[in-house]
Amino acid sequence: MSLILADVDLQSVYIAGPMRGYPEYNFPAFFAAEAWLRSEYDVEVYNPARKDHEIGFRPDGLLGTDEELDAAGFDLAAAMEWDTQRIIHDADAVILLDGWQRSNGARMEFFLARALRKPTYELYLGEFWEIADEL
Repeated sequence: MSLILADVDLQSVYIAGPMRGYPEYNFPAFFAAEAWLRSEYDVEVYNPARKDHEIGFRPDGLLGTDEELDAAGFDLAAAMEWDTQRIIHDADAVILLDGWQRSNGARMEFFLARALRKPTYELYLGEFWEIADEL
């Protein structure tokens, strides 16, 4: 089944949410959202946690600090470049995870999507909430 929100048939979505400051950089929430989206809808999912995992970043047991990223040699600029390219060129919409409002990166992704006039939706427990245009 296609993902149709607010009468828009979405073929691909990007998952945005908080990472730094969360245990294991919030990867479990990103993977759960990806799994739910893939199981419920026929949609391509761009998941930054999946991409980081595929390049070898393993946050198991980490606290989500900047110091841990530095110690792991994580290239934050390269990661954010991949993220923004997915939003600009590939995703039809951005799906926002709980806590996105407190994340500099997720807020940047939200505002990028809005500047590009792409829809943004909050995902809570398997329900979507469209974000009002006034934000």
